[in-house]
Amino acid sequence: MTRKTFSKKELVIIAPIIVILLAVVMIIRFTAKDGKSVVIEVDGETYKTVEFGKVTEPMDIEVLGNDITLHVEITKDYARVLSSECPDKICVNMGKLTKSGQSAVCLPAKVVVKITGDGEDEIDGIT
Repeated sequence: MTRKTFSKKELVIIAPIIVILLAVVMIIRFTAKDGKSVVIEVDGETYKTVEFGKVTEPMDIEVLGNDITLHVEITKDYARVLSSECPDKICVNMGKLTKSGQSAVCLPAKVVVKITGDGEDEIDGIT
């Protein structure tokens, strides 16, 4: 009992269903708003929140935390700590933050730069 390929009747039914499903997926993908934001906190308090969708040109935000100045760059695609007066520069070395749940922390300055979103965190795992 071997089966041949799809019959013409089956193709007439299956093909439009597949096309409709693909169209729905594409519509959802391209019309869904990306609700990610950059949140900058100083000493546990929100200092500034910027939505990625509202950034038209790169922003340089100066943040003063615990007598240490940081410069945070925010573009439409990422956020990062450009510079810090802290001694270890771990926050600068974190690089570009692009996914919900990522963060850069400057402990001496008590500053946190994190990406938040409407959905679940995009981080697969933490080591």
